[in-house]
Order: sequence, then C-alpha cells, then structure tokens
Amino acid sequence: PMLFIQIWVKRSEKIIATETGSVWSPKVLLQDKALLWFTCSGFLASFVSGAFASCISQYVMVIADGDFAEKVVAVVLPVNAAMVVTLQYSVGRRLNPANIRALMTAGTFCFVIGLVGFIFSGNSLLMWGMSAAVFTVGEIIYAPGEYMLIDHIAPPGMKASYFSAQSLGWLGAAINPLVSGIVLTSLPPFSLFIILALVIVVAWVLMLKGIRARPWGQPALC
Repeated sequence: PMLFIQIWVKRSEKIIATETGSVWSPKVLLQDKALLWFTCSGFLASFVSGAFASCISQYVMVIADGDFAEKVVAVVLPVNAAMVVTLQYSVGRRLNPANIRALMTAGTFCFVIGLVGFIFSGNSLLMWGMSAAVFTVGEIIYAPGEYMLIDHIAPPGMKASYFSAQSLGWLGAAINPLVSGIVLTSLPPFSLFIILALVIVVAWVLMLKGIRARPWGQPALC
C-alpha cells in the first residue's frame, strides 16, 4: 500500500485559509433542518445496508437451513467486497453537486432491485450473487453521497460536529438484526425485503427533503 501511495497520491499544496471558522454552538446543529433530514435518511439507509449480510443469513435460515445460509453468505460477501474495491473510487469521484440527486436516485433503484432479487433468489446461488452485486451498487453510491451532503451543509469550523451528528445514523445498522428477527418470526419471510425496500425509498425521500431545506449549490450558512 505504501508503494502505491508514493506513486499515485499527489502531494497537496499548502493553502492559506481565507475563511473564518464559525463559533461552535449546539444550537446550530439543533436548528439545522437539513442536518436532521440527512441524519434520519442515513439512519434508514444504514438500517437497510449496514448489516445486510446478517439480515440475509437470518432470512435464508428461515427459508432453508444453516448449511445453505453459509453458502449464500460465502457468495454474497465476496461479491460485495469485490464490487466495493473495484467501483468505489470510480463512482465516488464522479459525485458532485450537479448530479448528486440523480445518482442517489439511481442508488435507491439499485437497492430496491437488489432486494426484490433476493426475494426470488430461492436456492440459486447465481441469483443471490447477481442480486448482491446490484444491491452493492446502491451501497457504493450512497456511502460517499451521504458524506458529500453533510460536507456541503456544514459551516466552516463545524464539519467535525456535523459528521459526528451524521454518525448517529449508524444506529440503524445496529438495530437491523433485531428488527429482521422480529419480522421473520411474525410475518412471511419475503416481507423482510419488501419492508427494507420501502425503508430505502423513505430514506431517499428524506434525503431530498434535506436538499430542499438547504438550497443545493449555495454555500453553507450558520
């Protein structure tokens, strides 16, 4: 890794800051509606994608058995990792304020298509792998997109606080296994992926509300 860093990473030039940092105040965080919408959106998005391997293993153990669940996870996780390694940089570098809405919408569609694919995968490991690949594209778009949204609205001198507030959204991934277990024991198994698809659509709607709350393309204001 150090060799690649020395070869490919360019040394940044020293930049003299011209902006005056904002005085830190929790009031700014609490009154920023865009931050609220983005954090809620991140919570729901992490609920869908943050622990999807655990979610899938629970589902497969209900519709099949533990042995097949191991095979599915052995397919899904490498596909997810390979997609992230090969596409994360190329997709992330193309995100910008001009196309963020369109790409986040495309990411939402990928999530939904992948989740629907899981429903119909059944005993086909190929279908599980293909559905995981499409699902991962949504994850690859959402991950840098959420950070770009927060970076855009954070006032100078408060970016760390804004990113800390955004990290609360990862609580969604923490509760996913519990909610998945409740759904699988009380509803038909396929209902789990339908619920997750609805949740990611709601996350997308909240993200759009956050963009509208802070006009996109304008500088962050206190």
